[in-house]
Amino acid sequence: MKHGIVIPCYNQADRLDSNQFINLIKRKETYEFCFVNYGSTDKTLEALNFIRRSANTPNIYIYDLPENCGRAEAIRKGSQFLEKHTTLESIGFLDANCPSALEE
Repeated sequence: MKHGIVIPCYNQADRLDSNQFINLIKRKETYEFCFVNYGSTDKTLEALNFIRRSANTPNIYIYDLPENCGRAEAIRKGSQFLEKHTTLESIGFLDANCPSALEE
């Protein structure tokens, strides 16, 4: 079974560790990753597209919300997106700035 991870992102372009996410995504083939860009005014969306292109795997989704709806709502909407587009056993979330190790 697959698992889903929602990563809410708001103005994370300068803090997003692209290489760390790319390496994680390549190692976790049974995971679906949904990056939710919620109203960012910086280059977060470009950074997320870079991650998707660089990881070169179909298990990455980018859900772009035009307005800042708040972190909790971004997680909820990302979870709903994954439920609609994939079949998963569970869904969790990670913060984009990785306050804890990604492997946890």
